[in-house]
Amino acid sequence: MRNLILAAMLLLPAFAYTYTWNRNWEDRCTDDELVDFVVYWNASEYRTSTGMLVLRVEPRTDYLKYLRNYSYIKFAGDLKPLIPGFPFPDYLLRAGVNYTFFVPFEFSENSLEMRVVGNSTGGEPRCELAGWGLKSWHRKGDVRMPLSSAVKFDPSTHRFVYTLTNDGVEPVENVFIAVFSGTELEEVRFTTASQGETELESLREYNSSDVSAGRYTVYVVAENETASHFEVHNLFEFYDFELETPEKKEFLPGESYDIRLTLRNTGYLADSYYVNVSVPENWVVTVTSPGSLSRGESKDITLHYEVYQYQVGEEVLSINVTSKETGRVKEYRLELVPKGYTVIVPQISGISSISAYSANKFNLTVASSGTVNPSIFYYTYTEPAILITGGVGNFEAEVGEISTRDIEFTAGSACAFQNEDAMGFNAGRKVLMLAKLTYEISSDKGKVQELERIGEMVDIEKLKMTSTNSQRLFSQADSLEQWIDRYVEAINSSRSSEYLASLRENLYLKILDIDATLQEVGSRMSEDCYSVEGVRLSVGLTDANTLQSKEAEIQVDVEGAKMFELIGPTELKAIAGDTTEYSFKLKNNAPEDFVIGIVPGTDIIKIPEEVYLRAGAVKTVNLRIRPDEFMEDELSTYIELRSRTYTIQFPLTVSVGKLDPQLSASSLYAVMPNQESWINITLRTGGLDDTFHVELDGPEWVEGPDKVVTEDGKGIIRLRVMAPESSDRYEGVDLRVTSESFPDYTARKGFDIKVDTETPALLERVNSYRRLAESKKEGGTLSAENYRLVMDTLEDAERYLSQGKISTAKIKLNAASKILSREEKQGGPNYRLIAALLVLAGSAFAFWKFLLPRIRGTGRPPVEEEVI
Repeated sequence: MRNLILAAMLLLPAFAYTYTWNRNWEDRCTDDELVDFVVYWNASEYRTSTGMLVLRVEPRTDYLKYLRNYSYIKFAGDLKPLIPGFPFPDYLLRAGVNYTFFVPFEFSENSLEMRVVGNSTGGEPRCELAGWGLKSWHRKGDVRMPLSSAVKFDPSTHRFVYTLTNDGVEPVENVFIAVFSGTELEEVRFTTASQGETELESLREYNSSDVSAGRYTVYVVAENETASHFEVHNLFEFYDFELETPEKKEFLPGESYDIRLTLRNTGYLADSYYVNVSVPENWVVTVTSPGSLSRGESKDITLHYEVYQYQVGEEVLSINVTSKETGRVKEYRLELVPKGYTVIVPQISGISSISAYSANKFNLTVASSGTVNPSIFYYTYTEPAILITGGVGNFEAEVGEISTRDIEFTAGSACAFQNEDAMGFNAGRKVLMLAKLTYEISSDKGKVQELERIGEMVDIEKLKMTSTNSQRLFSQADSLEQWIDRYVEAINSSRSSEYLASLRENLYLKILDIDATLQEVGSRMSEDCYSVEGVRLSVGLTDANTLQSKEAEIQVDVEGAKMFELIGPTELKAIAGDTTEYSFKLKNNAPEDFVIGIVPGTDIIKIPEEVYLRAGAVKTVNLRIRPDEFMEDELSTYIELRSRTYTIQFPLTVSVGKLDPQLSASSLYAVMPNQESWINITLRTGGLDDTFHVELDGPEWVEGPDKVVTEDGKGIIRLRVMAPESSDRYEGVDLRVTSESFPDYTARKGFDIKVDTETPALLERVNSYRRLAESKKEGGTLSAENYRLVMDTLEDAERYLSQGKISTAKIKLNAASKILSREEKQGGPNYRLIAALLVLAGSAFAFWKFLLPRIRGTGRPPVEEEVI
């Protein structure tokens, strides 16, 4: 430490600080204004494994601002950071405060240039430029300090995290950490590294993008009497990201929007991301996936949202971005606000069908957002168009609220106008609404532009009135358009209020005239129309303040709306080769008499060709179907009713096939008493499916269904049987089925049920034999082979009993009985037999030994006596 290689240092005298120093001090920072050097351990070179120059400066007063911010050092023209270090130990202090600087450098360089800035006695900054040559010098016995450090960047806190690891025994004091941006010092801190690990955070926060771009350098420096430690960290591996979102977005209720958001990987490493968005109630929100991004890469993602049509206030979308690698989640908020002007959003509810010749009502729900209460004008119409009266008017809605209004109208018959008539009639209804709107806003002389816009809207509708029946509506629309032009001209010409009032009175009468013309034209259009089962009910709305238009619609049925109708079944059945007859009612709903022509859609249907009906009358019409005897098919056909230009078709489905019901059943069924059994009887129709009524005649413990429906010409009738013990051995059952569509077609079947009282006793015998076999096996009087044979035989007997084969089961039981009996006589040692055999054997031996020789002797011939 005491080897001096740099022996000159600029002396910074202690001058009092004032506020009058010359701001052009840098212009006078030249070699002819030198200050004295202080030769006191001012600079030293250490040849360590890391390379570091320690520079110590001793100013007379504490003006670190100049010293730290304006001083620099260069090695061969390369600017190096002056890293502020720790003060000298107290015993080295002289006057003022001494400072230490660490300078990282390359040892291949051999020249040093330094500029030190202090302040003069007058408080004026002074500087000194000096240059020195460096000589190489090696520390003897260079010892490396037992200290290591690691630096990482935490994007969640936006701070550097320093981990100091001391592998030695003693703590390492005078550890110094500095963060630089180029040569500009961002922060500095001192600490002590105790044994083990010490973790610290940077003093301030840093931007992830700047860190990822390598803008910052972190220096970790430590020094003691024997060794030094120096590390530089330029790139910090970390995961981080940022999402660029707009501050606010305006919306209109019911509209769809796409917003482009930019996601950037601000970390040092590649990563993948998931994006989730909170979905407000009744909104539709989707977002594209950004996938993976490499370091520094940006990618646009699309946020699509469909605003709820009744949205009346602000909404906030919460956008969560999740890092796949770290699981870290960042939340971003996108504020959505309604546009400043009024928006109206309608919806129809509370109606599913329109009743002809009567009043109808539906609920019109309106949401409005913006700043002005809208005055809403509306008109009701249908597509295809039918005759409607009423349903045109206006009301005022509350901004920022959802309100419901009852809209009433009266419908004529369910007779839809022809295309050109329909277009003209609906256009006339809108013109009636525009006439009422014109009357409303014409009271304000400042609404000239709005009146001109309404005139354009009337002209658009007028051009839709092209049919002959629409000519009077065309004239009324044209007259309204001319009135608007005349009124606008009167306002622009500053005509008197009395004149304008007279015009408005004329417009009121014109509104009544348009309404009456609509009814007359609609009635004439009804004379040439076609039947309709359902229509699309619509309501058109216009805001009187902004002339913004909206529409709502709903599909509804039309009931009782035909001028005349055929009432009867739509699905018919007919027997091949036979005549089937059905009755229908023909009804005239119109207020006039009709001769109605009737035309069937197939020649197998016979029906009167025409029927005369007075207004409101009902008449019965018989329809006969006579198919060919070999015909089997399902026909989709119709009955067409015609009267002048009015035509309706009554749809029919006719199923044709043979009908010859047959019941298939066994003549005898066996059941056991007190045991539930099921008997299946098969019904075949011959081809034509139908519903058949079931009649059952038999004991009360036989139960069956009331009806059976066939499919593909076949049906199963399941009978439940639960015979009591007291029942007769044989019971007769009679089953009868009758076609519902054709009552003359029936089928009948009789069979007997045998109540089997033998089977329970035989089952008990099976169980008894099983117990006996088990007992003999355990007593050793039944071999294993015979035991298995008995058990198999008993199992067969039990199976035959379950099948009702009593005779076969009895044969099996007799066979098992014989096996058990035979084994009982021959099985095991018979001691009595053994004893008898022993006695017999002994007797045989005695006979052979003793009695037999004597028997043989007595049998010899007599010896003749010798004569003396």
